[in-house]
Amino acid sequence: LSAQRFNRGPRKGKLGAKVSERRAAKLRAVGFERATLYLTLFWTGLRKSEAKALRWSDLVLDADPPILRLRGHTTKSKRDDVLALHPELAERLVGMKHSRGEPEPSDPVFTSVPGRPAFLADLEAAGIEAHDGERYFDMHAIRVSLTTFLASQGVGQRLAQAHLRHSDPRLTAVTYTDSEALPMAATIGRLPRITRDEISDKETRGGSA
Repeated sequence: LSAQRFNRGPRKGKLGAKVSERRAAKLRAVGFERATLYLTLFWTGLRKSEAKALRWSDLVLDADPPILRLRGHTTKSKRDDVLALHPELAERLVGMKHSRGEPEPSDPVFTSVPGRPAFLADLEAAGIEAHDGERYFDMHAIRVSLTTFLASQGVGQRLAQAHLRHSDPRLTAVTYTDSEALPMAATIGRLPRITRDEISDKETRGGSA
Protein backbone atom coordinates (compact mmCIF):
# COMPACT_ATOMS: atom_id res chain seq x y z
CA LEU A 1 0.00 0.00 0.00
CA SER A 2 2.83 2.44 0.74
CA ALA A 3 3.83 2.40 -2.93
CA GLN A 4 0.33 3.55 -3.84
CA ARG A 5 0.53 6.65 -1.63
CA PHE A 6 1.37 10.02 -3.15
CA ASN A 7 4.73 11.34 -1.95
CA ARG A 8 4.13 14.99 -2.74
CA GLY A 9 1.50 17.51 -3.73
CA PRO A 10 -1.98 18.13 -2.32
CA ARG A 11 -2.71 14.39 -2.19
CA LYS A 12 0.46 13.51 -0.27
CA GLY A 13 -0.08 10.46 1.92
CA LYS A 14 -3.29 9.44 0.18
CA LEU A 15 -3.77 6.26 -1.84
CA GLY A 16 -4.15 6.37 -5.60
CA ALA A 17 -0.65 6.67 -7.02
CA LYS A 18 -0.07 4.47 -10.05
CA VAL A 19 2.40 1.60 -9.71
CA SER A 20 3.83 -0.12 -12.79
CA GLU A 21 3.46 -3.88 -13.00
CA ARG A 22 7.23 -4.22 -13.01
CA ARG A 23 7.57 -2.28 -9.78
CA ALA A 24 4.59 -4.07 -8.27
CA ALA A 25 6.22 -7.44 -9.01
CA LYS A 26 9.48 -6.25 -7.44
CA LEU A 27 7.66 -5.02 -4.34
CA ARG A 28 5.82 -8.34 -4.02
CA ALA A 29 9.15 -10.16 -4.18
CA VAL A 30 10.62 -7.90 -1.50
CA GLY A 31 7.54 -8.36 0.65
CA PHE A 32 7.64 -12.13 0.27
CA GLU A 33 11.31 -12.24 1.27
CA ARG A 34 10.78 -9.88 4.20
CA ALA A 35 7.88 -11.96 5.52
CA THR A 36 9.99 -15.09 5.14
CA LEU A 37 12.83 -13.45 7.05
CA TYR A 38 10.56 -12.63 9.99
CA LEU A 39 9.12 -16.13 9.94
CA THR A 40 12.66 -17.53 9.96
CA LEU A 41 13.64 -15.36 12.91
CA PHE A 42 10.56 -16.51 14.79
CA TRP A 43 10.81 -20.26 14.19
CA THR A 44 14.60 -20.56 14.55
CA GLY A 45 15.43 -17.83 17.07
CA LEU A 46 18.28 -16.67 14.83
CA ARG A 47 19.88 -13.37 15.66
CA LYS A 48 19.97 -10.63 13.03
CA SER A 49 23.66 -11.20 12.27
CA GLU A 50 23.07 -14.94 11.96
CA ALA A 51 20.24 -14.37 9.50
CA LYS A 52 22.50 -12.12 7.42
CA ALA A 53 25.11 -14.87 7.26
CA LEU A 54 22.64 -17.59 6.26
CA ARG A 55 23.42 -19.35 2.97
CA TRP A 56 21.32 -21.81 0.99
CA SER A 57 23.96 -24.48 1.67
CA ASP A 58 23.08 -24.17 5.38
CA LEU A 59 19.54 -25.40 4.70
CA VAL A 60 18.59 -29.02 4.10
CA LEU A 61 15.01 -28.54 2.98
CA ASP A 62 14.49 -31.98 1.43
CA ALA A 63 15.45 -33.84 4.61
CA ASP A 64 12.89 -35.48 6.87
CA PRO A 65 12.67 -33.44 8.98
CA PRO A 66 14.11 -30.35 7.26
CA ILE A 67 17.01 -28.82 9.17
CA LEU A 68 19.27 -25.80 9.37
CA ARG A 69 22.98 -26.34 9.93
CA LEU A 70 24.57 -23.31 11.55
CA ARG A 71 28.26 -22.72 10.87
CA GLY A 72 30.07 -21.91 14.09
CA HIS A 73 31.90 -18.83 12.84
CA THR A 74 28.57 -17.17 11.98
CA THR A 75 27.00 -17.64 15.43
CA LYS A 76 27.33 -15.73 18.69
CA SER A 77 28.54 -18.84 20.53
CA LYS A 78 30.97 -19.76 17.70
CA ARG A 79 29.55 -23.28 17.85
CA ASP A 80 28.13 -25.45 15.08
CA ASP A 81 24.46 -26.23 15.69
CA VAL A 82 21.63 -28.06 13.98
CA LEU A 83 18.11 -26.68 14.23
CA ALA A 84 14.88 -28.38 13.26
CA LEU A 85 12.74 -26.32 10.88
CA HIS A 86 9.01 -26.08 11.41
CA PRO A 87 7.11 -27.37 8.31
CA GLU A 88 5.54 -23.93 7.85
CA LEU A 89 8.97 -22.30 7.57
CA ALA A 90 10.44 -25.06 5.39
CA GLU A 91 7.52 -24.69 2.99
CA ARG A 92 8.04 -20.96 2.81
CA LEU A 93 11.78 -21.28 2.20
CA VAL A 94 11.23 -23.84 -0.57
CA GLY A 95 8.84 -21.42 -2.26
CA MET A 96 11.36 -18.58 -2.06
CA LYS A 97 14.17 -20.77 -3.34
CA HIS A 98 12.15 -21.92 -6.34
CA SER A 99 11.13 -18.34 -7.11
CA ARG A 100 14.82 -17.52 -7.57
CA GLY A 101 15.42 -20.30 -10.06
CA GLU A 102 17.54 -22.53 -7.81
CA PRO A 103 20.22 -20.15 -6.44
CA GLU A 104 23.82 -21.18 -5.85
CA PRO A 105 24.54 -22.89 -2.52
CA SER A 106 26.82 -20.01 -1.55
CA ASP A 107 24.17 -17.35 -2.25
CA PRO A 108 22.65 -15.59 0.77
CA VAL A 109 19.16 -16.73 1.67
CA PHE A 110 18.15 -13.14 2.37
CA THR A 111 19.38 -10.51 -0.04
CA SER A 112 18.92 -7.82 2.60
CA VAL A 113 18.02 -7.53 6.27
CA PRO A 114 16.08 -4.37 7.16
CA GLY A 115 17.52 -1.73 9.44
CA ARG A 116 15.60 -0.08 12.24
CA PRO A 117 13.61 2.42 10.06
CA ALA A 118 12.41 -0.30 7.67
CA PHE A 119 11.60 -2.60 10.59
CA LEU A 120 9.54 0.14 12.24
CA ALA A 121 7.68 0.67 8.98
CA ASP A 122 6.94 -3.06 8.82
CA LEU A 123 5.66 -3.01 12.40
CA GLU A 124 3.37 -0.11 11.57
CA ALA A 125 2.05 -1.88 8.47
CA ALA A 126 1.35 -4.96 10.60
CA GLY A 127 -0.40 -2.94 13.30
CA ILE A 128 2.22 -3.77 15.94
CA GLU A 129 3.21 -1.13 18.49
CA ALA A 130 6.96 -0.49 18.51
CA HIS A 131 6.84 0.72 22.12
CA ASP A 132 4.90 -0.61 25.07
CA GLY A 133 5.65 1.50 28.11
CA GLU A 134 9.32 1.02 28.92
CA ARG A 135 9.65 -1.89 26.51
CA TYR A 136 10.33 -1.63 22.80
CA PHE A 137 10.10 -4.15 20.01
CA ASP A 138 13.14 -4.89 17.86
CA MET A 139 14.31 -7.89 15.85
CA HIS A 140 15.96 -9.47 18.85
CA ALA A 141 12.62 -9.38 20.66
CA ILE A 142 11.40 -11.99 18.17
CA ARG A 143 13.52 -14.48 20.14
CA VAL A 144 11.48 -13.56 23.20
CA SER A 145 8.31 -14.11 21.20
CA LEU A 146 9.51 -17.59 20.25
CA THR A 147 10.43 -18.43 23.84
CA THR A 148 7.02 -17.30 25.06
CA PHE A 149 5.26 -19.21 22.27
CA LEU A 150 7.13 -22.44 23.05
CA ALA A 151 6.18 -22.14 26.71
CA SER A 152 2.54 -21.48 25.80
CA GLN A 153 2.52 -24.66 23.72
CA GLY A 154 3.84 -26.78 26.57
CA VAL A 155 7.38 -27.20 25.22
CA GLY A 156 9.69 -28.10 28.10
CA GLN A 157 12.38 -25.67 29.22
CA ARG A 158 15.22 -28.03 28.27
CA LEU A 159 13.91 -28.45 24.73
CA ALA A 160 13.35 -24.72 24.36
CA GLN A 161 16.86 -24.05 25.64
CA ALA A 162 18.33 -26.44 23.07
CA HIS A 163 16.38 -24.85 20.23
CA LEU A 164 17.26 -21.29 21.23
CA ARG A 165 20.89 -22.26 21.93
CA HIS A 166 20.82 -20.60 25.33
CA SER A 167 23.55 -21.28 27.89
CA ASP A 168 22.23 -22.84 31.08
CA PRO A 169 24.01 -21.86 34.31
CA ARG A 170 23.00 -25.17 35.85
CA LEU A 171 25.97 -27.25 34.77
CA THR A 172 24.22 -30.52 35.47
CA ALA A 173 21.52 -29.81 32.92
CA VAL A 174 24.03 -28.66 30.34
CA THR A 175 26.84 -31.14 30.89
CA TYR A 176 24.84 -34.29 31.48
CA THR A 177 21.98 -33.86 29.06
CA ASP A 178 22.56 -34.89 25.46
CA SER A 179 20.72 -32.22 23.47
CA GLU A 180 21.15 -34.24 20.26
CA ALA A 181 19.06 -37.00 21.79
CA LEU A 182 16.20 -34.67 22.62
CA PRO A 183 13.14 -35.00 20.33
CA MET A 184 13.38 -31.39 19.16
CA ALA A 185 12.53 -32.09 15.51
CA ALA A 186 9.33 -33.93 16.42
CA THR A 187 8.42 -31.22 18.93
CA ILE A 188 8.93 -28.36 16.46
CA GLY A 189 7.09 -30.26 13.74
CA ARG A 190 3.98 -30.66 15.90
CA LEU A 191 3.59 -26.97 16.68
CA PRO A 192 0.77 -25.09 14.92
CA ARG A 193 1.32 -22.65 12.08
CA ILE A 194 1.47 -18.96 12.97
CA THR A 195 0.45 -17.57 9.58
CA ARG A 196 -3.13 -17.84 8.40
CA ASP A 197 -2.69 -19.17 4.87
CA GLU A 198 -0.55 -21.47 2.80
CA ILE A 199 1.89 -19.85 0.38
CA SER A 200 -0.32 -18.31 -2.26
CA ASP A 201 0.33 -18.62 -5.98
CA LYS A 202 0.35 -14.84 -6.14
CA GLU A 203 3.12 -14.57 -3.56
CA THR A 204 5.21 -17.21 -5.30
CA ARG A 205 4.77 -15.53 -8.67
CA GLY A 206 5.65 -12.21 -7.12
CA GLY A 207 8.83 -13.67 -5.73
CA SER A 208 10.01 -14.66 -9.19
CA ALA A 209 10.59 -11.08 -10.36
